Parts: sequence; structure tokens; C-alpha cells
Amino acid sequence: MKEYVAQRHAMSCGVACVANVMECSYDDAMRHFDSRHADTRGYYCKNIVMALEKFGKTYRFKKVHEEVDPLIYQEGTIAFVGPSSDLPYGYWLTRIGGEWIDPWINLTYESNPKKATAGIRYELPGRVEWIVYDAAPIND
Repeated sequence: MKEYVAQRHAMSCGVACVANVMECSYDDAMRHFDSRHADTRGYYCKNIVMALEKFGKTYRFKKVHEEVDPLIYQEGTIAFVGPSSDLPYGYWLTRIGGEWIDPWINLTYESNPKKATAGIRYELPGRVEWIVYDAAPIND
């Protein structure tokens, strides 16, 4: 079974998602982000797109208006699920191999991000509000 990258800071799910898309370590992905935000506000679409560009990827982002946007399920999409009672700040997950990779799957019973583990979710934990998607297949 493939091992996925977990987040290591309270608000760094976006960093772990980039690491999972790029198949690199968390530290390699974090080099492309401002680390001051890893435990405070987290990262926005633009931050994730810019990090992926530094890896040579062409990604774009957009707000999701339709209930089922086909780009949500495109390989390599990073989806932001909006805030809820379980995820008060919202949350980033990655679509890889037809599954959702959650960079802190044990969050419900492990509140220390240093002990976070990544794993597969079969359903999204809420409504997708934003997506960061690979624009290369669209441009081909």
C-alpha cells in the first residue's frame, strides 16, 4: 500500500497536498511556501498554485459553483472543503488514483499535528468550495 504525506503543522494541509501531488517529502514541498503560515492561517489557492509552479506544474484555481464539477475528480486536483463543525477552518484534500487523500485522517482522535497520519477517504468530508487543478490536460 502506498504511503501518503501527512501534514506536520496545524494549518498545513495544503502543503501536504502539494507533496502528495508531486510525490515528494513534506519538507521539499514546504520549501515553496511561507512557513510562517503553517500554524496560523494556512494557505490559499494562490499559494498552492505558486508552489506547484515552482515544481514546473501548470495549475489553476477556481471557485466551485456546481454541485458536481468534473474538475473536482480530475487526477491531481486539490480540493478545499469549506468550514464545518468538524473542520472549522476548512480543509484541503488531494485526488490521487481515483481516491481522496486526507493529510490528517486521524484528526478526529489525534489533535497533535506532529502525530498526523495521511490516508484515503472514500467520501469528501463536506462541500467543495475551491479547487486547484492541473491545467495541462485542458491545454493539450
